[in-house]
Amino acid sequence: MTAGLPRTDLGLLVLRAGLGLSFILLALTREHAVAGETFGLTSAHAGLLAVLVLAGAFAAIGFRTRVASGVAAVGWLCAAAGDLLAGEDWVGFPVRAFVYALLFLALSLAGPGRFSIDRRLERRR
Repeated sequence: MTAGLPRTDLGLLVLRAGLGLSFILLALTREHAVAGETFGLTSAHAGLLAVLVLAGAFAAIGFRTRVASGVAAVGWLCAAAGDLLAGEDWVGFPVRAFVYALLFLALSLAGPGRFSIDRRLERRR
C-alpha cells in the first residue's frame, strides 16, 4: 500500500455511509414518495421498508455489510418490480429503486473496507 490516504477504503466508507444514510433519510421522510406512497400504505410495504432501513443502517456502519447490502439490493429490486407491475412510469420511483439496487449490489461485492465494524470484528478473530 502506498503512503497517504487509503483511497479505496475511504471510498468504500463514503459509499457505505452515504448510501445507507441517504436511504434511511429518504425512507423516514413522510412527504417523500418512498415512505408515503410506495411503502407506507400496507403492512407488507411497511415490512419491506423496515428491512430496507435496517439493511441500510447495517451497511452504513459497516456491520455485516455484504449480507446487509445484498438484502437491500434484492429489496430494492422487488420494490422496482412491484412498481413497474403496478403500472408506474419508468422515470419515477423504479429508476431510483434500480439505482439503489445497483449501488447496494456493488457494495455487497466490494465489501466494507478497512473503516468498518466488520473489519474490527475480523481482527479480533
